[in-house]
Amino acid sequence: MKRILFFCMITCGVAMLFSSCEKSVIDLGSSKKAYDPGAPIDSVKFNTEVLPDLDANCTACHSATGQFPSFEEDVAYTNIISNGLVNTASPAESIIYVKITSSTAGHGGGLHPATGDLLLQWISQGAKNN
Repeated sequence: MKRILFFCMITCGVAMLFSSCEKSVIDLGSSKKAYDPGAPIDSVKFNTEVLPDLDANCTACHSATGQFPSFEEDVAYTNIISNGLVNTASPAESIIYVKITSSTAGHGGGLHPATGDLLLQWISQGAKNN
């Protein structure tokens, strides 16, 4: 009888141990949320959030046949990084962010605050090609 009781206690203990385990999922955020310095790392993805916004708002002028730099899909990331348009040490001072959000930028700046918010968060996360 003691063995059965001991076996039941061990079985219950193991069952409680496994049922207490929990898997957490990090909410990666939304592309329409404002800049949040406390946001999870990589909550804004370049290829799925920043690039489509650049395509929708900037490629009418910034294309291979238009103004430099081109923000077309195949060269956008390279052009942004290689031309020093981002400053990961001070994201709000990044040239691309200032041009898109400043009303004094001269070429439609200030017209795309949602794109600016995305850019600021992406740059603050290290401006990764993700």
